[in-house]
Amino acid sequence: MFLEKIFGKLSGSHKILITTVVIAVLDLIFLYLFKYEYNNFSLSEFSLNKFGNQLNLFITALFVLPALFISPKKDVPGWVINAVFYSSMVFFFIDIFAFLLALSGVSFTNGYLFGYPFKKILIVALLGIGLIIKVYLIIILWKILLGKKSNIFISSALYTTVIIILVIILTYINNLFYQPLDSAGLENRKYDVAVVLGAAVWQKDKPSPIFKGRIEKAFELLRKGIVKNIQVTGGNAPGEMSEAKTAYNYLLKKHNIDKKLVFIEEETTTTSEQIRFIKRKLVEEKGLKNILIISDKFHLRRVLEMCDFFNTNAYGISSDYELNWKELFLYRFRDSIGVLIFWLFAV
Repeated sequence: MFLEKIFGKLSGSHKILITTVVIAVLDLIFLYLFKYEYNNFSLSEFSLNKFGNQLNLFITALFVLPALFISPKKDVPGWVINAVFYSSMVFFFIDIFAFLLALSGVSFTNGYLFGYPFKKILIVALLGIGLIIKVYLIIILWKILLGKKSNIFISSALYTTVIIILVIILTYINNLFYQPLDSAGLENRKYDVAVVLGAAVWQKDKPSPIFKGRIEKAFELLRKGIVKNIQVTGGNAPGEMSEAKTAYNYLLKKHNIDKKLVFIEEETTTTSEQIRFIKRKLVEEKGLKNILIISDKFHLRRVLEMCDFFNTNAYGISSDYELNWKELFLYRFRDSIGVLIFWLFAV
């Protein structure tokens, strides 16, 4: 009866906008569920202190606020409001489909694309499309609220494109100047284990130069007594040796390390999976507290953001391998996109 009294006083357009607001809020809830279920987390670990969760809330607020205040404007064409409503249904169902796909046991015969699991790429693509639609609708709603109705759909598409480009540029700049909070004096401490994150394996089962740099850094830290053990990680693409096995063989054959000091993990295929491995196996099961993750300067931002999201206390240190400026730009750009995707979707 209470809802009937409220909705009975509203116009048709107002009812549609309120329903659209409800859809946006439900989409936010589903997105939070996705982020934690995808990473096998309990919702009891949810926290709004995480930047990515705050970003999701901010985007939803940008959608909800204009929708709540547009209703008094009786001159808004009904078909425009309907278009916003049906478009919101589209991004809502896209996100639900991505959520169900992520939790399903569906796999693809073509397992990898550009070095990433195809399923993960598909999930990110779906979530990205949903987000772009949402941003597009946010701009439309704010333009309607401000009374700007001429060429609203075309101009909003242009604004959406500009905003996406600006966000990518700002994320890149943020990554460019990022310095780990605990980077100073890392080598003056003692660690239970150095975790070498996997990277590309070249022909004849040799580590790529980037991967080799990470492995050599781990050996250097072990030789100096800074770390007690080395944990190598990383699965494999079809037809090649796993990243972890490649690193393991390299350490044993080139540096003659006691194999008891090197632990091997060959199941993970992405950085997020490797951080989850650190949390579940090293922190929770083995009780290790002092963990040092070895990667590259361009990669550490994403690594430590994941550690923060997963409530994993770990330090990061870069290898000594130097890239030329073109390679560094491309790798840093790729990882900047990766950081943004992780903030938004925890993938």
